[in-house]
Parts: sequence; structure tokens; C-alpha cells
Amino acid sequence: MTTRTVFLAATLVVAPLAAFAASSPLAEVVSLPEFKVYDTRALPPPETWDYVKVGNFEILSNASPRVTRQFVRDLTEFQIVLGIVSPVMRIKSELPVTVLLCAKGDQFQRFVSKPTMRSMRGIAASLVRDSEIASIIVDYESLGGTDDTPFFDFGGRAASARAQSLDWGSSREVHASEEFIRQYIHLSLSQLNPRPAPWLAEGIANIYSNIDYNNKWIEIGLPKAFGNNYYVTAPASAQLPTAAVSFATTGYTSGDGLTSSYFGGTAASFGGTYNYQPTVALLPMEKLFNVGYESPIIAGRPGGEDYRRNGWKYQATAFVHMCVYGEGVKYRKAFLKFAAHAALQPPTEEFFKECFGFGYEEMAFRIRAYTDFTHYVGTVYKATNGGILLPRDPVEIRRATAAEVGRIKGEAFRLSGQDEAARSEFVVAYLRGERDPQLLASLGLMARQRHDDARARTYLEAVAATTPTVPRPRAYLELARLRSSEITAKSGARSLDGPQIAQVLNPLFTAQRLPQQLLPVYLEIAGVWERSAVTPLRENLAALEYGARLFPQSGELILRTAALLVKYGYKADADVLIQRSLDSTRDPELKTKLQRLREQIIPSPTARLQGLT
Repeated sequence: MTTRTVFLAATLVVAPLAAFAASSPLAEVVSLPEFKVYDTRALPPPETWDYVKVGNFEILSNASPRVTRQFVRDLTEFQIVLGIVSPVMRIKSELPVTVLLCAKGDQFQRFVSKPTMRSMRGIAASLVRDSEIASIIVDYESLGGTDDTPFFDFGGRAASARAQSLDWGSSREVHASEEFIRQYIHLSLSQLNPRPAPWLAEGIANIYSNIDYNNKWIEIGLPKAFGNNYYVTAPASAQLPTAAVSFATTGYTSGDGLTSSYFGGTAASFGGTYNYQPTVALLPMEKLFNVGYESPIIAGRPGGEDYRRNGWKYQATAFVHMCVYGEGVKYRKAFLKFAAHAALQPPTEEFFKECFGFGYEEMAFRIRAYTDFTHYVGTVYKATNGGILLPRDPVEIRRATAAEVGRIKGEAFRLSGQDEAARSEFVVAYLRGERDPQLLASLGLMARQRHDDARARTYLEAVAATTPTVPRPRAYLELARLRSSEITAKSGARSLDGPQIAQVLNPLFTAQRLPQQLLPVYLEIAGVWERSAVTPLRENLAALEYGARLFPQSGELILRTAALLVKYGYKADADVLIQRSLDSTRDPELKTKLQRLREQIIPSPTARLQGLT
């Protein structure tokens, strides 16, 4: 073993598989930046918000404590219900989510004032997110509700006679709970790998936004506007199976404290839910399937006319509902096959015919007929051993600190594309003397976004010196990038020696051991070893193999990891990784690159003959 290798092994603190290392404390006290004030304007008066933390949800509310408490309880119960009917639909616990419950001061409109946030039917809740965090902004103020109005006002929770439907096209106002659940489901689906196609996600979110439950039963699969409901007991084996695109898991028995049965009925129309106006024609199915997540039809940007956008949503929901719950569930098997394929690559009419036995035009006619006369089958879960909902824990509400108000509001502004408003929230909290590490992380990332790297480095170094770690892996990722850039600028060398490698890897390992895992963290680790002037030990590369297992869809990470294993002589391990990727990938370009890399380990017969000659 070389001297450099011994030094590197002593410098890095590595654990098997995860290759974790503690972030290095600063050698001296961090001196944080100052903001110069060029006029005599006073800071705005502090805003009064309440704060509640429930799991990975941080809730900032300017509603009354009673409304806030009810919202938190309803949210908790709703997640329990999702855990019963479809655990995959719950937002992952490692994703930080903030909720702003806006009840006064026209706060909601400040966040959604951009045209991209509006739609024909209005908005009661808005979801904004990036790869690391998400924020759901709720409009409680416009509801005109009282402290006695439940937020999740489902038919089974309030009064059955007032049960809700998905009727977004009618004259009734949008319920905040419906739109909140719709955004919640969209957020949970965005975490699946592979991510469901947009039309599928839209249909699922709309159907789930009409879920109905109380402490004794849960209903899923029908808008309550349908008439002639009847209940038919069904065996568990007849229920919807779990699939790659599963959004309804069933199979509960009396031993689980639940029994499942079907409910169904017929209706002369979808009760307005999927009731197309005469001026709105059905989209051709190829257009329905080709709408992407960035399309103006979804986002509401110029070019996505309101009537086309809403028509797309209704048609997507009608298609999903018909295939899963309608027409005696005769389309269900074909639908699951088609939806799983559509999550991986754009569908074709040829594959559609292979699944359903007929083409796009025929399906469009059947969707139209289904919206005019609906025959459906849904599922109800009934409690047999006590109640479905767990006893409520007391909800602790306290006044939010200036740091929490500035950080949560600022991140919501940033995620909605209002960078100056975001920076103002962060800076005002900072000028009030707040030095909370999470606020400093937001300031550092905002400075990095503004290319103010000196200021960003100072904030992020302060975050790295804090214990416990801040749940923002991007803060540590950007610090590692800043350290790497500084090393390159000072030395001018492309390669990194042992101490330099440790300096860059330490924050990356800190990010890696956080619950939330980000692909760019592992790509950055790969970049460090690609620049290494010393030979890493076998365990030093284990972090990359761990990342390749976490992100099997990332051809770049797989290729770079395998190439490093080959480069440093761990060819057998590289071969295992390459073979696993060849077996799982459907990307022909990636397969070709993996095969070429494999030939460096096991030369093909042709290559061996060429070597002999």
C-alpha cells in the first residue's frame, strides 16, 4: 500500500455501504455576512403566525388556533386512511413538506399571484416543489368558513346528505380539502420511480380527492353525486391487485380489523364530474397521452387555454375511472399493463391496441359513452375491530419564530418562482437577529442561486459546523461544490490529493446520511474520485455502489461507478453492477455503453483474437 493510500484511509471516515463521514468542524468561529442598509426604512412589522410540526410536515398558519388544530388532526387522520387503502400514496417521510394555511391578510394571493398559478375554476390550494422540498399553500380565507367548519369536509365526516363530488365544472365553489388532497396525491406520485405518466397522475389525484371516510368505513372510487348506490360483498381475491403503478392496495381481512366490499351503481351522467360542455370536444387520445408535466395544459401557462386544460383533466380522470372502476372492471388488466409501460416511455397506438384490443378512436368513443351513462364498481373498507382512526394525540401549537416565518414563507416564494420576495423574507428574518441553521441554509442556497458564492460559502460553512445536521442535503452538496471550486482556483490542478478529497467529501457524506437521498450527491462523489490523485480503498467506493442501487434509473451514475471500479482494479464488482443494470434497463444507448465497458473486463472473442494477431 502506498503512502498516499495509507494517508487517504486515515483521512476519510468510512462506513460499509454508506461510506459516511462526520462533517469537519470549523477551525475558528464563523463570521457571518452583514447586510448594509442604505436608507432609513424600518423593518416591516413582525407577522403573527402559528407553528406546528407533525412528522415531516411543518405547518405555518395565520388561522385561529381552533382551525389550525382541526386542520392538523384532519391531516393526520387522512394519512392514516391512506395507509389503509394505499400506503404508496402517502408522502414519503424523508421529504420535507411545509404547509401554509392562509386565513387572513390576503396571504394566499401573494403566493399564487403569477398567471401560471391560476385556472378557470380557481384555486384553493397550490403545490410548489423542487427536488428537495415541497410547499402546499392553502386558501382558507376565501372559504368564509368558521371555526366550526371541518377542513376535510367529507360526506362521512360532516353530513351524508352534503357528500361531495368531483364536480369542478359546476357552479359550486372549489373545496380546499379536495384541492389539498389532489396536490398531496400529485406530490406523493412524483416520488415514485418511475413516475406515473401525467394523465395517470391527474386521474388518480382527482379520484382520490373525493375519498370519503369516517371512523367505521372508507369509500374510494366513486363521486358521491352518483345515484342508486348499492353494496355487494366481494371476496378479497377479486379486488384490484398491486402493480407497478398501484394506487389502490386491497386484500384486507377481518384479521386486519377491516373487511372490504364493493359498492357501485349507475347514473345518467357523471353528475357534472366528467360532464363535458358542448363546446369542449374530447381530445384525441394521442394528445391526451402526450401531455407532459411541463405542458401549458397542466401548468396554465400561455398556450394552454383553460377549456382545453380542464377538458384534459376531466378526460384523463374519466379514462382512469372507467378502466379501474367502470364497466365491470373489464378494462382493468389491460389498463395496468398500458399504464406501467407509459411510465417508462411514451405510448404508441400499436401498444395500446396490444393491451386493449382496439385503437385510440374507439376508446375515445367509449369514454364519451361512459361520461354519459356510467356503470361503476368501487371499494368500501369497513372496520370490524374497533375504529379505523387512531386516538388523537394532542396538537401542540405555538407562536412561530421569525426564523420559521421567514424560512417557510421564503421557500414557498422561491419555489413559486418569486426570488426577490423569497430573498426579502430570508433577509428580514436575518436582520431581526435570527441565526437558525435552517434559515442560514436557505440564505446560503439563495446566495448560491444568485451567484454570490462568497456569501453562500460563509452561510453554508456555518451550517456545516452545526450539530445536529440540517435536513437540507443541497446545502451540503453546494458547500462541497464551492470547496472544490476554491481548491481548483487556488492550485490550478485538476487532480485532488488526500486532504483535498477529504475536504470535499465530508459535506457530501453528511448529505448522504440524511434521510432524503439526492442523486446529485452521488454524482458529485463520483466526480471527486474521478479527480483523485490517490488510489481509493475498496470501501471508499461503496458509497457509489449504494447510490447505484438507490437510483437504478440513472445510467450516468451506473456508468461512472462501474468505470471507477474498473479503473481501480475491482473488476469483479464492476461486472456484477454492469450485469444487474443490463438486466434491468430498457435504454438501448445505456446497454451499448455498458457492453463496451464490460469488454474491458471480459474481452469479447473477437477482441481476444485481435489481441493474439
